[in-house]
Amino acid sequence: MARKTSLKLPGQWYGSSSASDFESVESEDRWYDSEDGSSPAPDLALISNLFENLERSPLGQEARILLMQHHAMCGWHDAAKKEAHRVLEFDRTAKEAQKHLEHHPKVSLRGCDEAGNRNGKAKSSKDDIKSKEKHGEATDPQRQSAQPPIRRPTAPLQELEDGYAALLENAKLCLSETKLLNHLEVPNRENRTLDLEALSKGQVNNVDLEDLARWCRKSEKSTEGSGKAKSRSTGDHDQDRTREAPVKRVKALKALLPKSLQPLAGLAMMHAEHEILHREYINDETMALDAISSIPRANFWTSEDGYAWDMEDLARAIASAKGVMRNPLKKQQAVINFIKMFTRADIRAIIQHPLGKGLQALQVKQSKLKRGVRPQTIDELDRLAKMLLVDVSEDGKPSHLAIKAFVSYLETLPSGEQEAVDDLKVPATDSHTGMAFDATTGGAVKDVERNRICSHKAGDLLVQDVKF
Repeated sequence: MARKTSLKLPGQWYGSSSASDFESVESEDRWYDSEDGSSPAPDLALISNLFENLERSPLGQEARILLMQHHAMCGWHDAAKKEAHRVLEFDRTAKEAQKHLEHHPKVSLRGCDEAGNRNGKAKSSKDDIKSKEKHGEATDPQRQSAQPPIRRPTAPLQELEDGYAALLENAKLCLSETKLLNHLEVPNRENRTLDLEALSKGQVNNVDLEDLARWCRKSEKSTEGSGKAKSRSTGDHDQDRTREAPVKRVKALKALLPKSLQPLAGLAMMHAEHEILHREYINDETMALDAISSIPRANFWTSEDGYAWDMEDLARAIASAKGVMRNPLKKQQAVINFIKMFTRADIRAIIQHPLGKGLQALQVKQSKLKRGVRPQTIDELDRLAKMLLVDVSEDGKPSHLAIKAFVSYLETLPSGEQEAVDDLKVPATDSHTGMAFDATTGGAVKDVERNRICSHKAGDLLVQDVKF
C-alpha cells in the first residue's frame, strides 16, 4: 500500500508547507504500516537535521511536526506521541498533532528492530505483537525490556539549569564589552564576537572552542616550563602577554568612566595582578616583616615605583614623619637616585584610601606651616645654613655663634611662627649619600647646637629647607 508523505531525501530542506502536506488518513495504520506489517528504517540524517533545527529554534513547529510524523512512520509511536503533545503545548490548533492523537489514543509501539526483518530474519505477526503487549512486554523501540523511568536528582539538574543561565548572562556581558572595544586591535576579534553571539542565544553547538582549548593548553605548558626562570621584577614573557589584555581593557574602561570612578579601574587591576597574576614586587616583605601574600585585600596597595604596602603600616610611618610623603623603605637603601618621594598619583591614592584619610590633615598642617614663616625668618635661616656649610674651623666657634644668634632671633618671634619653624619638615636628602633627612627644621638646629649631628649635614638640610 502506497504511503503519502512530505518527507524528502536527506540533504534537502523542507518548506513551510511540508508539514501540512499530509492528508487525512483512511485507517489507523495507513500512514505508517505497509501491507506486510513492517516499518521502514529511520532516516537518521533527516532526524539529525530536524534536531539541529529545533536546537536553533526551539519553537519551530514545522520541524517538530515532521519529527512526529517520521517517528510514527518508523513505528516509534511513543516518541511520536510525545512530540505531538509538545506541538500542542505551543499551538493547540495544530491539526496534524490532533489527528495523530485521535488515531492513536493508546500507545501502540513496535520496535525499530522490526526493520531488520527485511534482512532475512523471521517476521513476527501482528497477533504475536498484540499478545506481547497484553503480557506487558517491552514495546519501546529503544528498550528491549520494561524498565522503570529514570528520575534525575533534583539538585544536579537545578545546578545545571542555573549554570546554563549564568553562561548565557556572562556571554551577553562579554559581548557588550567586546563591542565597546572594537577600536582595539584584537586578533580574531570577529570570530570571537560571533562565538559570543551564539553563546548568548543558547546556540552552544555553533561555538568553536577548539582554538580556545589549544590556547589554554599551550599557556599551561609554557607557564610550567618557564616557572623556574621567572624574573624578579617583570615575570616571564607569557605572563607579560597575559597582562596586556586586561591592561588594555582597563584603559578602555577609564576612558568610558567618569573622572570620579576612574581610580576604581586601576584598583581592580592592582588586585588582579596581585591575586591572579601573582606579580612580584621590589620588596618581599612589609615594614612589619610580614609576607606580601599575607596582606589583607582591604590593606593592600602598590605604589608606582613597584613597592607593595600594608596601608596600615604605611599610614603609621607617614604620620610619624609629620605627613611627609616619602617612601619609608627607600631611605634604608643607598641608591643613586635621590628622589624618594611618592608621585602625585600615589599621594592622591594614599590620601583617598580609607586607612590614609587621616594623613590629609597633616598635609594641610604642613602647608600652613610653610605659609606661616615670614621672609625675614627665612633670610636668617639662610644665613645660618651658609655659615654651617663654610665653617671649617677646628673648634667650630663660628657655627656656634651663628646658632646662638638664630636661637635668640627665634625667641623674639610669635609663638605660632616659632611652632612653624620647629615643626616644619621638608622632603630633603643628604647631598652626598642620598639618604633622606628625618629631622624638622627646628630639630636640626637643636641637634647641631647639642653636637648631635655634623654642622655640614645640618647646613645641607637647612639650605634645602630655605629653598622649599
